[in-house]
This record gives sequence, C-alpha cells and structure tokens, in this order.
Amino acid sequence: MDASLLIILLISIVLLAFHFINKKIESKLSSLIWFEFLIVGIIIGEPFIRFVNNFTNLNLPLIVSENNLSHVKNIATVVLGFVGFSIGMKFRLKELFNYSIEHFKLSLIDLIFTFVVLSSLSFLLINNFFNSQFEFHEKLLNALIVGIVSVTLSSEVLEKIKSNFKVEGSNFFTLSVLPKLNHFIAISVIGLIIILINSEFDFRFSVTFIELFLLSVLFGLIFGFFSFIFIEGEKSEGILIVSIFGIVILISGLATNSHNSPIFLNFIVGFIIGNLSKSKEVLSNLLNKIENLLYAVLVIIAGMLIKINRFEIFFIGLASYLILRYFLRYTSGILAYQIAIDKRQYSYKIGKGLISQGIVGLSILLNFKLFYPNSFNDLIFAVLVFAVLINQVLSYKTLNNLLIDLNEIK
Repeated sequence: MDASLLIILLISIVLLAFHFINKKIESKLSSLIWFEFLIVGIIIGEPFIRFVNNFTNLNLPLIVSENNLSHVKNIATVVLGFVGFSIGMKFRLKELFNYSIEHFKLSLIDLIFTFVVLSSLSFLLINNFFNSQFEFHEKLLNALIVGIVSVTLSSEVLEKIKSNFKVEGSNFFTLSVLPKLNHFIAISVIGLIIILINSEFDFRFSVTFIELFLLSVLFGLIFGFFSFIFIEGEKSEGILIVSIFGIVILISGLATNSHNSPIFLNFIVGFIIGNLSKSKEVLSNLLNKIENLLYAVLVIIAGMLIKINRFEIFFIGLASYLILRYFLRYTSGILAYQIAIDKRQYSYKIGKGLISQGIVGLSILLNFKLFYPNSFNDLIFAVLVFAVLINQVLSYKTLNNLLIDLNEIK
C-alpha cells in the first residue's frame, strides 16, 4: 500500500473511532472531539512518522519536518492572533461594573495561589531532573509557563451546560466571570514575559524591558484605535470578517518581527474594538463561528510537536499535575469563601467548577513551543497539552454535578 494512503487510512480510522466514542459519552462528559485532532496531529508529526519508519519496513513521508516548520509557525502565528483578538473582544469594561468585589477576590486568590504553588513546585522539579539541560532562566521560564497555563479557564463548558439546561444562580454567574478576569491577567503576563525574554536583542536605542512592555501596550492601543476607525460603520458581515482577517494577520506578523506575542498584541486590539465598535456583537458572532476551527488547528499543531521519550515519567507527571491542579483550585475556592464578606456570591465548593482549561491555555503553550523551542522542555509540553484537553473533558461532569448540588440547574 502507498505510504501516503496508509497515513490517510490511519487518520480516517482514528476519526471514526473517536466519533463513535463521542456518541457514547457526550451526555456524561464533554466531547472528545479535540482528542481526535490531537491524534491526527501526532500521526502526521515528524516524531511519530520517524518512529514508524524505524520499526517497520514502511517509508512514510515526512509531512512536517524541521525544514518546513516555518510554514507551521506562520499558520500558528495567525491562529494565535485570532485567539488573542477573540478574547480581547469579550473583555468589556462596562461588564466590570456588574461584578462584585468578591468576584475579584476569588480571581485574585485563585491566580496567586495556583500560579505561585505550581510554578514553585515545577521549578524545583525541573531544577532536580533537568539541571544540566537548561540554564537558570530557562528553568524559570518553563516553571512560569506551567503556572500561567494552570490559571487559564474555558467558557466553552459553561456555554454547553447553559445550552443543555436552564441554569440560574450566583455560582454559575461567578464561574462565567472568572475566565475573563483570569485570561486578562494571564495574557498580560505572557506579553511581559516574552518582552523580558527578547530584551536581550539589540535595538537601535537603549530601553529596559518595562519600557518595551509599555511601548508594546501603546502600539497595541494605537493600532486598535486605527482598526476601530477602519471598520466602524461597515454593515456587511463579509467585509467585516475580511477586514478582521487582515488586521489580525498584520498585527500577528508585526508582533513576531518585533519580538512580541501575537496573542498579547491582538488581545489589545480586540479589546479596543470590543469596547468601542458598534459592530462588536456582529464581530463576536462571526468569531464564535470560526472559534472551533481555530481550536482544531491549534490542537493539530500541538499534536505534531509532541515528543515523548520516557512514557513512565510522562504519565507520572500528567497524573500529578491533574491531581495537584484540582486540589489547588478547590482549595483556592475555600480560601476565597472564608475571607468573603458577601458569602451569597458563591459557595465554598466553587473550586470544583474551576477545573476547565481550553484554547487560551493551549495557545500559551504553542506560543512558547514554536518560537522558543530550545527553551521549552518536550516532556513538559506534552504533559500540559494532554492535561489541558483532559481537564476540558472532565470539567463538564464536575461542573454539572456542582450546579446540581447547588440547585442551580433547573
């Protein structure tokens, strides 16, 4: 059989198998559809094809290799830009006035507690097991990424439950607020860290990394206002989506060439348009229609980049991360409830609803993996990719049970 046909057949079998599994479990858990795309990415990735070629007589062609990885980077850069733009569009300033101080307390405690503990433990483990592989700043970078990814959430599970049931209550409202607050902080930290990493580049004038960060924010705000002026008043959905495509591609390219994060700069541009444009609802609906496509592309690219050399360490790391993150999220909910003045805003069990992860966490991983490959450990990347998708699947059941327990699902 031709090698290319064999790959197509293998991909088809995987997709069909996951399709039937999805039908069996979708009423109890979130869909496994993203694992379909992850397996497809693994199958067409260089590590898997080389593994098959080494242990069989097949001579499967390398679809993606080091030589053409630049094309994958270009595609990923644009998709990451769309993710940042979409998250920025959803962060509306006027909605902040509807939030209670308790919401901000919960978000802050969850961010600090989860980020600090996981980053610290990750640094200690990396320093112990990969001491000779990385310099100090690279160990710190890997640990920080673990912490940042861990604080991200997903609104997709909330939307699915809302579409399947009649949901009312303060806990559900709180859970719908937290992704926006957490992602604002997480994406801002990404921008700051990438500026810090790239501050070693030679610029034509002497600037500190803080000044570079502020200049990046200013650049994003200026381009956001120009983009707002450019699209304001346009009624045609077709022209709007083409305009947004052009804006995101341009900003993403400029971000890469100026050593910035495409997620961060596009987040600022999306934030400006989302708060000022009269067409923001139309744009949000258009972005929602392509969001799943963007997620699929990111998952496939993530699968292509996965390399697992020691499976026993991978499974131990994955199980440890999932358990520890669940414990930290649950504990942060209890801590926030204990210091809350208005305890009507959420239950002490609210941490059970903070398990989800999604497209933002995956975007952060790919941002670092694609553009700083020598600084990001392959094993850590693989653990976090699988953890993000597993948490996305399991969170539907845990959140559904929590809301039933709190009498918020009617």
